[in-house]
Amino acid sequence: MRLKFGSLASHPGTTGAYYYSKFFNYHGIKADYHPFRVENLRESLEKLTRDGYMGLNVSMPFKHDLVALLYFRSPDVVAFDSCNTVKICDGELHGFNSDIDGVRKVVSNIGVDDHVVVLGNGAMGKVFDKILRLQNLSHNIVSQSLGNWESRHQNCDVLINCTSLGTAIDESPVNFLSGTRLVFDLTFNGQKLQEKCSGVEYRSGIYFYKEVFTAQFMMHTGITPDSDYFDFLTSSRMT
Repeated sequence: MRLKFGSLASHPGTTGAYYYSKFFNYHGIKADYHPFRVENLRESLEKLTRDGYMGLNVSMPFKHDLVALLYFRSPDVVAFDSCNTVKICDGELHGFNSDIDGVRKVVSNIGVDDHVVVLGNGAMGKVFDKILRLQNLSHNIVSQSLGNWESRHQNCDVLINCTSLGTAIDESPVNFLSGTRLVFDLTFNGQKLQEKCSGVEYRSGIYFYKEVFTAQFMMHTGITPDSDYFDFLTSSRMT
């Protein structure tokens, strides 16, 4: 019998299916991975649980709403009120937050004298806000929901894009950069933002996703995926 895993998103992509299928084959695991477009989170979780899925990865905008539906919440889910990884055990949803691994990897590149602007105040923006606060790093959160979107072009050393601009919407979140040396774009197809980064170091969502994937794959399978093989697959996919 083949094991079943999947992802839930409002705009599902192919990234997860690509890496999971390759790593399942690499490790000799008989399993399939399916991305699902979700409108009603509760109904989708109930259906996939009935269908025998063992694990699910959850993307925007469901990470916060998922927390209330969990049977078990890991300490990181409780601390950040956000969940992106679900293990289904005896029909019960056990929630974890591997986004923290990606956030900590990004933040490790920020110096004590840097000023950071985080674009977006959703689940990911809030996680970055909390981690940056805990490390006493200077930063501002900018979003339309906070009513300060017009200030997104302020001077900053590091810009972190946590919005859907570049993924669900083919548009750059900024028109120009001011004094920025490093941009982290959590989207996978942010060509429009990358075009604004002439002379600025740009790191796409794959930099963040590698850490998230590593933690998720280990949660779902008990196996730590090979970092070099991940890089090989990334390079192969881009050529």
